[in-house]
Amino acid sequence: MTRRPARPEAARETASLLSEPARVAVLLPLPLGELYEYAVPEGMEPPAPGTICSVPLGKRFLPGVVWDRPEGLPEIAASRLKPLAALYPVP
Repeated sequence: MTRRPARPEAARETASLLSEPARVAVLLPLPLGELYEYAVPEGMEPPAPGTICSVPLGKRFLPGVVWDRPEGLPEIAASRLKPLAALYPVP
């Protein structure tokens, strides 16, 4: 039985998926009504929806809530995502 060589583009796609950080959608207390996407820092488990967090926005940090990521959310390049700053325990 002869194995076919792997396609180079499939190897690149797999490497890209492995190196990309996990993403979460965060709802911020802003009158915009849209979700913002953030990267989960390496070594941090992806937080569950409903987790309270702190995220950078511009030159400040805002509290937010991790939300379910909807299907239609536009894909943002991983290099443009900012990481979650902190997670807070919820009683």
